[in-house]
Amino acid sequence: MSSLNHSQFIWNVADVLRGTYKQHQYGQIILPFTVLFRLDATLAPTKEAVVKAAEGYQLDDVPLAMLAAQAGHHYSFYNLSRHNLKTITNDPDTLAINLRDYINRFSANVRDIFEKYKFEDTVAELESHDLIFARKVFYGHKPNKQTIKKISNT
Repeated sequence: MSSLNHSQFIWNVADVLRGTYKQHQYGQIILPFTVLFRLDATLAPTKEAVVKAAEGYQLDDVPLAMLAAQAGHHYSFYNLSRHNLKTITNDPDTLAINLRDYINRFSANVRDIFEKYKFEDTVAELESHDLIFARKVFYGHKPNKQTIKKISNT
């Protein structure tokens, strides 16, 4: 997280969730998004090279040794989506679709983590409360009630 420290990030998300969710439910949303942001930041330096090197491979058949050799990627996980967390937010109308695509294009070991978090349910729940806009919080903008209505209606 660039200019936003972790504790401020969590408080900003909690501020957005307040009123719609009970305090004991915050973690069900904050934790998987925090993991997602850490994964995104970890993969960022090799993201484009990994996607290019993996062209022609099925999602779960990408050889890790090949990624290391051709893309300088030395992790046991990867993401083949054309998106990253910044690009999924470019179009508010397709945010949830892009977020789902991004999650579903991780390697199986990471998809398993998000399945255990029931992340699809979280995204659907956020959508149902018009809170998928919470992306603004993740980039250092603390929305107020007017901003929430403006983002939700775009």
